[in-house]
Amino acid sequence: MTGLNEKSLKEQVRIEYSVVYAHPTNHVGYYPGAAPIQFKLIYDKSDGRVLGAQAVGEAGVERRIDVISMAIQMHATVFDLEESELCYAPQYGAAKDPVNVIGMIAANEMRGDLSITHWNKMGSG
Repeated sequence: MTGLNEKSLKEQVRIEYSVVYAHPTNHVGYYPGAAPIQFKLIYDKSDGRVLGAQAVGEAGVERRIDVISMAIQMHATVFDLEESELCYAPQYGAAKDPVNVIGMIAANEMRGDLSITHWNKMGSG
């Protein structure tokens, strides 16, 4: 993980944040050994500034968290993540890296291109 988590943000009521999730693979699916990464991104709803991220997976997680860590330090936004130029090689990452994917989901939500129903907001039954 890097940056702020939801628990710390709930204590800071002045920040209105949003959370998105993605489950891409660590590299292209046609290359042997592709494994999923469970990715969570937290960002400021007012301007899209990246606040934190958490990820779990078998391979390539540290590289993605390092990218998000630098994005936080540079005050980058979800729009910057979706446009980031990251290493492409089939055995290491896809043309649209997991960082790009999570950035696209957040940017699409911010632009109003899609609405997300979060799992914890869904009613039972």
